[in-house]
Amino acid sequence: MADESASATGWVLPEKYSKDLKDENGEPLSKSEFKKRQKAAEKAKKAAEKAAARKANPLPTKKKKEEDDEDLNPAQYRLMRLKYVEQLKAKDQNPYPHKFNVTISIKDYI
Repeated sequence: MADESASATGWVLPEKYSKDLKDENGEPLSKSEFKKRQKAAEKAKKAAEKAAARKANPLPTKKKKEEDDEDLNPAQYRLMRLKYVEQLKAKDQNPYPHKFNVTISIKDYI
């Protein structure tokens, strides 16, 4: 906030503190206030650099569906499975078959 008002009035925080230093209103500036403003300016500078770096490097693309399954909490995973079962039922396929045809042997699979 002090940086915004300082830039509007043209007042700039010097590098070093001196006893005769005055703020943007012409009042004496204490050493603790000087340090506070110095830290705020440093923090604003780092935030601006971070924002610029974020713009330069976009976020990575989304993960594959298989990797997303690992990050789901149990409730989300259950809802996803129920949705899949409903899709199979809509296609008239039994999601829990009692018997199924074997098309490959274990030796072929391995």
